[in-house]
Amino acid sequence: MLSDKTILVLGDVMLDQWIHTKFQGISQETHVSINKVVANYFELGGAGNAARICKYLTGARIILVGAIGDDSNGDTLKGFLETEGLEGILFIDSNRQTTSKTRIYIDTKPLVRVDDETDKEIGEDLEREIIKKVIELSSRLDGILLSDYGKGFLTRRLIKEIVKIGKEKMIPIVADPAKNRVYDFKGCDIIKPNQFEWRTFIESMDQSQQDWNSVLDCALIVVTKSEQGMDYYENGVIQSLPGIKVAEVDITGAGDSAAAVLISGFLSEKSTEKLINLTNEIASKFVALDRTEFPSSTVQADFQRAIKG
Repeated sequence: MLSDKTILVLGDVMLDQWIHTKFQGISQETHVSINKVVANYFELGGAGNAARICKYLTGARIILVGAIGDDSNGDTLKGFLETEGLEGILFIDSNRQTTSKTRIYIDTKPLVRVDDETDKEIGEDLEREIIKKVIELSSRLDGILLSDYGKGFLTRRLIKEIVKIGKEKMIPIVADPAKNRVYDFKGCDIIKPNQFEWRTFIESMDQSQQDWNSVLDCALIVVTKSEQGMDYYENGVIQSLPGIKVAEVDITGAGDSAAAVLISGFLSEKSTEKLINLTNEIASKFVALDRTEFPSSTVQADFQRAIKG
């Protein structure tokens, strides 16, 4: 049973905020719109969202590892761990602020997103602390998910060491890379870029090279393409799966849901075809919802039945 498993999620944790406003009029002083806040939501984002989806789908023990700043957003983020049923190992880095993304809406229309973040890489001392912690946890881990948003937590050295630990301990690793970083995750069992990240990688490589599984030392590469479905590479062969038509409401965290299904389904030892179909189906349920809300418990039950079948 997946509920008996332990999954380690490492990556760029962040705090997501949605501010919904209603138009009130035009300012006489600055001639800009005046809007009244009617709703304000905070949720775990980035690697935190991937972790909470893993928990939602599997009921497994989920350990979230990341870095935050010594600030109020970091305190708010930590408060979500208990609410979401996650175990958190969040290192405080005095050289960074807690990553936050604030999305502001007028009525139902998005107006602007404000990011408060740094993409500066964590220092070597913190790298060593994280590696030490992963080694300590490794004997209890069934799977690892690397959730990269390019904010400096998953350094090349850290990725390399985690992949080494995974191979030594036979712990499967799924990676969700940021743009321009696909190759950094060489050696992971599954690498899941979106179509833009994959295209950037392909364009940076020798186009005569066709066996991308060998290039990346990766058994399965899954390229998500939103409503166009997915391409996946196995044994150097590409196959495609058409998308599932849904009324997209909010694609925030869509990649997180796909990555969470991949690590969860991989641990249940599903065939590649079943794993890809399940990922396609479950991920489509998340983009039909506001923010990073969870689908109904029916979706959770459907996933549980699928992995048992």
